[in-house]
Amino acid sequence: MTLQHPPLASTALSAAASSRDEKAPTPPAVRGVIDLGLARVHQLLCHAGHPERKINVVHVAGTNGKGSTCAFLVAGLREVHGKVGQFTSPHFVHPSDGWQCNGVSPSLDEYQLARDRVLAAYQGVTTASEDAPTEFELDFVACLTWFVAQGVDVAVIEVGVGGRLDATNVFRPGDLPCGCTERTSKLLATVVTKIGIDHVGLLGSTVAEIASHKAGIMKRGTPCFIGVQTEPDATAVLVDEARRVGCADQTLLVHDARVATTESRADLIVRTSPIDGQAATILSVPLPAKPAVDHVVTGYQVENAALAATVLRHLHPSLLLTSLGAALESMRWPARLDRTLSLPFDAAHPTPILLDGAHNLDGARALRAYLDVHFPSRLTWVLGMTAGKDVSGVLRTLVHDGDSVVCVGFNTPRGMPWIRCTGPHELADAVRAVVPGATVRGTADRVWRVTSENLGPLDVPVVVAGSLYLAADVYRWSRGQHGDM
Repeated sequence: MTLQHPPLASTALSAAASSRDEKAPTPPAVRGVIDLGLARVHQLLCHAGHPERKINVVHVAGTNGKGSTCAFLVAGLREVHGKVGQFTSPHFVHPSDGWQCNGVSPSLDEYQLARDRVLAAYQGVTTASEDAPTEFELDFVACLTWFVAQGVDVAVIEVGVGGRLDATNVFRPGDLPCGCTERTSKLLATVVTKIGIDHVGLLGSTVAEIASHKAGIMKRGTPCFIGVQTEPDATAVLVDEARRVGCADQTLLVHDARVATTESRADLIVRTSPIDGQAATILSVPLPAKPAVDHVVTGYQVENAALAATVLRHLHPSLLLTSLGAALESMRWPARLDRTLSLPFDAAHPTPILLDGAHNLDGARALRAYLDVHFPSRLTWVLGMTAGKDVSGVLRTLVHDGDSVVCVGFNTPRGMPWIRCTGPHELADAVRAVVPGATVRGTADRVWRVTSENLGPLDVPVVVAGSLYLAADVYRWSRGQHGDM
């Protein structure tokens, strides 16, 4: 069967690809590194026909909750728009998972074709190795061309790392470096979720330094929505940046959020205010049914749902609150308090697990707060962490005396060779040092090599956490797909 692909989003892509065939230059390699900066991505976009100028965008930055907030936003936007795109990273099972149009990703063939076309257009004009794009830059630009080909009405774009120098930070008014001026789209809003310590080698070691990077997506004249912040330094930096760039009069702070329940109903209650000192406003979103509360807004998802609801209500004031609540309830996002999986640690008795991608201190605190309410007794942990993370801080937050721990490695994700897991034995040593009252029950190089004997008593809840890349391995295993993807 031959896969039929949509036409190219721009004739510039076709022309450049043909030109490349004729000239046959030596192509620069795509670089598997994180290299923050905007020069290369602007060049990629120019030679790809400027797809970023043909899509309406909501741009989302932050440390924790970006993916969930994006998913809530997409669910709400689909109540209003015909085609809604979503770009997130990293992928979970397949490389194309981070691209979605109305919840559907391209096939792997279609995904690769979009990347090949963008790279061909770029290679038609340069062979300098120092100009070679990174994997993330290529993936992002190719995704935009796919959005254009799909006829996406609005796209929710998640920042990769930071914001100010991230490859996604290209949605702005005015000329790009190449001098092109055509623009048919609009940056609808910028959104900043909770900020904490992460990527210290790239963004800085303090909350203020990291917040400065995240705040870099704010644009003059574009509404900005700031989620609940637990660090005063983060709020101060974000407010100062809003004033500096000229969007202070269109910036809203989400102060707090909660779910109010009665016997017959549940409501998401959100308190917001402008940054200029005006009185706070209360938004009350009725949820479809009380049982939905456990799915929609459990634990830290309350704040993510509240931020998305605030954005959606301001972008679309006519959106019925009942429709907004239904949209929030329909959201699904991987590796966030996921209790849908059972893994065959023992082939005869699959073990139910709770899977969460908590990989930094704030994420660990949020997961622990949820567990303290729903699983207050001892736990069995299957933990894997990326090298360079705050291993001690995460372990100290998650693991309690009396818990059991199995330490595992995970696959390096495709296109991200800089990602390395903390060695399982090294992680086990850290557990013994940081939480001496916990029991290390074993190690394994991959999660699918953990056995029921490692886990211990079957009546103890099993939580798999520590890394989104470990979560990706879990999803592959649950689908019978071992190995690198």
